[in-house]
Amino acid sequence: MAILLPIGSVVSFKGSPEKFMIYGRLQKTPDKEHIYDYCACSYPTGHMTAERNIVFDHESIDMLYFIGFQDTEELNFRQALSQEHDRLRSGGTNPSADSSGLREKEKEKEKAACPSCGQMVAVGKKFCPTCGKPMKIPSQQESEIVPEDEE
Repeated sequence: MAILLPIGSVVSFKGSPEKFMIYGRLQKTPDKEHIYDYCACSYPTGHMTAERNIVFDHESIDMLYFIGFQDTEELNFRQALSQEHDRLRSGGTNPSADSSGLREKEKEKEKAACPSCGQMVAVGKKFCPTCGKPMKIPSQQESEIVPEDEE
């Protein structure tokens, strides 16, 4: 399975000293059928004009200077995106429909029920936005410890 770099990664290409920051993955240009692994803008200037943005495949990267932000949401999304990448490279079609649905599926997986009111809350939130009570994950919940002599 292809592992794509996270958003914010800074790279350079073979034969070029210029650096680019990745800001998109699985990109298709309107004039070509090829789906590129990444789109990037010049670093450190960022997005200046459309002409300065580029699309490229992972194989074009010569040097990786910085790996972008990674949290649980990114890691889960990147795994699903990598599977989508492999599917598309093996002859899959209609990337825009597939990719938009992919993001929604990942968002649905990243929610948990509030233990107090049952509202679905994004994983990682410390408090429920509906009732304001703390969101406890199982590893944070107190477990009842019974001393051996009381059994």
